[in-house]
Amino acid sequence: MHTAQCSDYFFDFTNADASSQKHLLYLNDSERDVRMLDRHPQVRKLFIKYNTAIASSAPVERVFSTGALVLTKRRNRLSDTLFETAVKSQ
Repeated sequence: MHTAQCSDYFFDFTNADASSQKHLLYLNDSERDVRMLDRHPQVRKLFIKYNTAIASSAPVERVFSTGALVLTKRRNRLSDTLFETAVKSQ
């Protein structure tokens, strides 16, 4: 590979103009709040497209806690429908 001489070399920024690197300015931004994305529309667009919500285990823990109250040794043969009805009534 012709590292610096190759025209499509990823790390070669010698011929890049300021407008093509405009999206990198957010790295030097002193603000660290999400509102900084308003000043960097290219990064904001990528953030909205690829940022995923942080999952929380709290709802799942509540389901298992409620299920443990309903599904006991004496109720081990409940049908799915009856189990769901019992959980909803808790």
